[in-house]
Amino acid sequence: FVQEPPGTNLSESLAFLQQQGALKSETELSSIGEVLARLPVEVALGKLLLSAAVLGVLEPALTIAAGLNIQMVFNKMQCSGEELQLRALLESGRGDLTTLLNIYEEWSQKKSEGVNTRKWCKKRGLKEQQLFEMSKLRMQFREILRTHLNLGGPKEEVDNEKVRDIRRLKWKKKLEEPSRKMLKTTHGKHKKEENQSSEDEGGDLENEISSLEYHLTNPTPNLDLSRHVRDTLNFVCVFGLYPNIAISDQHNEDKKPADYVFHTLRKSFVVLHPNCVFNSLSEELYGGRYGEQLLAYSTLLETNKPYLTNLTRAPALTTSLLMSREVTADEECSEMICDRWLRFRVTPPNEVIVHKAAKIREQWSALLRDVLNHRVEDLREFGRRQVRLQKQISRYLRTELKFKMDTVRGSEAANRISTTPASVKLTENITLNAVQGSGTSDAELYMKRSWTCKICGVRGLFSLTEKGEHLATCQDVEEVADLKEEEKAAAEQKMEAATGSKRGIPKKEYRCEECRETFLFTNVEILRHMREHS
Repeated sequence: FVQEPPGTNLSESLAFLQQQGALKSETELSSIGEVLARLPVEVALGKLLLSAAVLGVLEPALTIAAGLNIQMVFNKMQCSGEELQLRALLESGRGDLTTLLNIYEEWSQKKSEGVNTRKWCKKRGLKEQQLFEMSKLRMQFREILRTHLNLGGPKEEVDNEKVRDIRRLKWKKKLEEPSRKMLKTTHGKHKKEENQSSEDEGGDLENEISSLEYHLTNPTPNLDLSRHVRDTLNFVCVFGLYPNIAISDQHNEDKKPADYVFHTLRKSFVVLHPNCVFNSLSEELYGGRYGEQLLAYSTLLETNKPYLTNLTRAPALTTSLLMSREVTADEECSEMICDRWLRFRVTPPNEVIVHKAAKIREQWSALLRDVLNHRVEDLREFGRRQVRLQKQISRYLRTELKFKMDTVRGSEAANRISTTPASVKLTENITLNAVQGSGTSDAELYMKRSWTCKICGVRGLFSLTEKGEHLATCQDVEEVADLKEEEKAAAEQKMEAATGSKRGIPKKEYRCEECRETFLFTNVEILRHMREHS
């Protein structure tokens, strides 16, 4: 710095980076922080892109990241009835970010089909120029990941013919004389339409250039995303925006959507932006099977009112357990405090959700380490790990729970959280028996009680320490079954590739006692294999 910045600015920046998980201490970067320092993008955007690349949802995440960096894609807040009806078909109950993804993918699909997208956007009150800008930003973000982290896939081949067409059209536009505008008095509908048609013709050349630039760098989108991919994408969006989250006011259910208020960590009584999809889909925020919802937002826009913009919703409890830098719970996991401001009271107590959160965080960290340390040798196996983690995240976020959520701040949070020798550190971020009033004293640390693990079904006498150690190593029955099924499918694929058998011929399992292996063979292959042992 030419001049030393004010101390308050430095302390605020350090606090922001610690909240984002980029710092371990004031002088040490975390593993994610070291990566984010190499990316020439904002911290939240870097987190979103990095997590999307690791979890295998980079393509749709590039669109969302681009959407967060453009101006508003809607022409105006007040629309006609027809525009609202057509726009409602693209809205998503997950929030603004998924709605933006739907708009871009539908527009891309129409463009690939040869539809006049200019008219398509006009009917829905959308700015097509902003969508073209999104397509360029997608390409830039992909190039950043490829250059700085060796992520983003192989570089696409450039269509030289399209490049020449773009240059030719740009040169033609440069040589064109600007059209002279004349003021005329209009006396009827015919002249108005004539003027409108001349205006449309003036922008055809620029629109053709933008279309060619789009087709040069953008493949046809995949509109058919599975449920677990969409859940993982939503998880990635919240991870990128965290800790920018808001919770609903307890009296909102008795109000109209226009009067809803929300509370963030730093500011209370904020409202939804008028363009937010939850103004028309308010029922998505309440009455769900997965409990109360959190709203992750990109910016807090302060004008005459403080507005939340670019919102996406997520189940409050499970999301907090996966995102929070510090989770403290009592012995039975009936009360949990996340990041010293969100408190959850779960009925009945549920230690399984805490255990599953620890496992998912551990697997996510392992994937991240492998990618950053360039230890991904078998791409097929890495892809299976990605899909496995996507399904676990989806299943976890859809866990049906009953809980109450409120906030604890400042001294109240400090008084409630107390780490003692009886506390059990399940992971780096999750600590059990660290909430005061949990009923466990230091003397009870080594006392054994009858306990049944709700995860694997093991019964026996466990002390609090032994219970924590068991939970740290326990494996979920569903996860073990999924892993065995994946291993079996991988073995079958390997056998099919090794034997080179023809497709379309029915196969069946064959157990060879000599080889002590099970194969997937046709009848001819079984006879051939038996002959090898005769």
